[in-house]
Amino acid sequence: RVLAGATVLTVLGSVSLVVVGALPARAAATPTFVQGTGRHAPRTTALAVTPAFNVTTGDRFIVEVGVWNSAGATASRVSDSAGNSYVELLHYKASDKTELSVWTAPITTGGGTRPVVTAQPTSTADVGEIVLEYSGLLPGAGAAVVDQMAHATGSTKAAATVASGPTPATTTANELAVGFYGDSGFQDTLV
Repeated sequence: RVLAGATVLTVLGSVSLVVVGALPARAAATPTFVQGTGRHAPRTTALAVTPAFNVTTGDRFIVEVGVWNSAGATASRVSDSAGNSYVELLHYKASDKTELSVWTAPITTGGGTRPVVTAQPTSTADVGEIVLEYSGLLPGAGAAVVDQMAHATGSTKAAATVASGPTPATTTANELAVGFYGDSGFQDTLV
């Protein structure tokens, strides 16, 4: 991420996680990106994102949520209109109170539809949400779907980069490495 002409303090955050791929009995399945979409909105109590295409039962949603307000709001919940169960894998705050969180759910209901995925902050806040669908990942629920993760934050008043750093070595073959990035500079000009 490079900022051009930034005149305000921008806080950057990034996270890398390695999501466990197919179980040995399903070794033919390769982790594959299916689709992704996202949006952001200022001063909202909930942000809804709808996938562009129908989802497939057995795939997995991975959702990144960025939340900011001066009171330090956080993401309190991610849910979808099909009733899939989300678990928070990671959350942390940068120095300006911007929170980045990552959530996931196996798609167990709603296959063949476009379920609306909603992120809710603890109070009215600026919210950004990215929804990704992957196939070929561990189908179970819970945080055990993550093998390794790393994260970092940084602040800048000029062009700069922040990186999570490398994740530790993976423990299983056929895993998916995913990186997320969030910042508090919705108004910044990107290059």
